[in-house]
Formats: sequence, C-alpha cells, structure tokens
Amino acid sequence: MEKGVSLIETILYLALFAIIFTSVVSFMLAVSENNRIAKARNRVESSMIFVTEHISESFDLATSIDVDETVFEDSSGVLTLVTPSGLVEYSVDSGRLMYNSGGSSTPLTIPDIVVTNCYLEQVLDKTSEVVGIRITFGIEYDDGEATEEIITSYLL
Repeated sequence: MEKGVSLIETILYLALFAIIFTSVVSFMLAVSENNRIAKARNRVESSMIFVTEHISESFDLATSIDVDETVFEDSSGVLTLVTPSGLVEYSVDSGRLMYNSGGSSTPLTIPDIVVTNCYLEQVLDKTSEVVGIRITFGIEYDDGEATEEIITSYLL
C-alpha cells in the first residue's frame, strides 16, 4: 500500500478550503459594510447633536425671534434671532446649515452631511405672540446611507 494523498482527497481538501475561504471573505465584507453604515449614522447623529446644541445656545442668548425675517412653514426655513450683540441667522444653503452672525457666515454641518429639511413652525402664547419655534430637521449622509429626522422646540 502506497502512502500519499489521492487525487480525490486533494480535490475534497481544495473544495473544503474554497468553502471556508468564501465564508471568511463574505463575513469580512459584511463587517466592512456594517462599519461603513455605522460610521455614516454616527456622523449624522453627531451633526444633529451639534446643531441642536448650537441653536439652543443661541436661544439662551436671544431676546426675541425676528418674525419678519424668519421664514416659517417652508422646508428651507430661515431662523432669525435677536440677541444683545445683534441678529443671528440660521439658514440652509446648498444642503448645508449656515450660521450668520455679524455678517460672517459659517457652515455648521460638514461637507458630507446634507440638510434635507429645515421646517420652522411658530410656538405662540395665549396672546398669539411668538415665544418659540418648533423645528423639523432632516439630515443625511451625502450618499444616503444614513438619514435622521428630528423635531425639537426652542422657547425664549
């Protein structure tokens, strides 16, 4: 009896190796895709947190909402607040949320984050005076992998 590996055994070993190799590669690709999606969601959520905190800080400083300059009930709403140091404005320009204070405009969102909705609604008191706003923000990662919509209110 000869020692060694027959052709059939070799083919079986190669087939088993191919199956295991394919499974490992498929697993690695799935993990990579899930990591990419998680990163996109993380960037969207981080942007939402930053934007809402920034607006909240502006509301803390604001004395009133400039209802004549604020654009309500539009998906590209513009928020104008009156502060002791002058007007501050939040607007959407080419999918980026912009902050304008003292004539200087600064983007609040990073380039790969797209603001798809900035809908403002008035919050009125019993005398129909505007005392706050309700904002609906829609933000997505630029390839559409992760989207989030948040509805929040700010009161003076």
